Amino acid sequence: MPQYVTVQTAYRNRPVSLSPTTVTAVFNPGALAILSIPAYLVLDIASFATVGSAAQVYGRLGIYENLAPPREPNGFGPERIDSLNDYMDAFHYGNFLWNNSDLWLTMYGLAYCIAAFVHFVRSERLYEVRDSMNDLITFAPFNWMYDELVRCGAVNDPFDQSKRYWNICEDGIENAREVNESLYGALKLAELLQPVPIVTVPPGSVNAIFYGLIDIFPVKRYFGIESNVRFEFPKK
Repeated sequence: MPQYVTVQTAYRNRPVSLSPTTVTAVFNPGALAILSIPAYLVLDIASFATVGSAAQVYGRLGIYENLAPPREPNGFGPERIDSLNDYMDAFHYGNFLWNNSDLWLTMYGLAYCIAAFVHFVRSERLYEVRDSMNDLITFAPFNWMYDELVRCGAVNDPFDQSKRYWNICEDGIENAREVNESLYGALKLAELLQPVPIVTVPPGSVNAIFYGLIDIFPVKRYFGIESNVRFEFPKK
């Protein structure tokens, strides 16, 4: 779960302990929740969207209820999600902590937020008035993570004009299927289940950042990936 996933590192010669939750503080909480919705849609429907319960209510099959786990670990029954506000409440108040889905939702929302922000910087040509991301954002945890994403190849830094052209891999990494076919399928399904793109971003950018976050934070085991597996990001 995000608050317990930490990485020990140094930023500008100072030791720091960072978690995905720390980094999310740079983004609007509502935006983070909304951009995590594609990840919610691919959660196991046997747990969250059950035909059986809907059949009892409506008297016919084929109608699904959107559900979230109870807010407390020993709470009674799942909670219904009938609106965007219901989902945002469940996301922010910790319903998904108790079934260990919170990390999947948080990491996907964070990856989408970063992809959207980097695309905004590029499309608005902010690199013409600032020299680096450090000049644009003063939140050290985000800056450290951003530098790591650029270093591993998950992000094409718009401030580096020597790399204007960037190879794209729609799967995020070249060896996505080999790394974990279930995760590969889940990320594909998240894209397909969106009726329209929530925010316009380059193809594959969310997935690339998602794999980048897995690489930066020690969560390979959570996603069923061997610790020695290397992600093949698009060649620069």
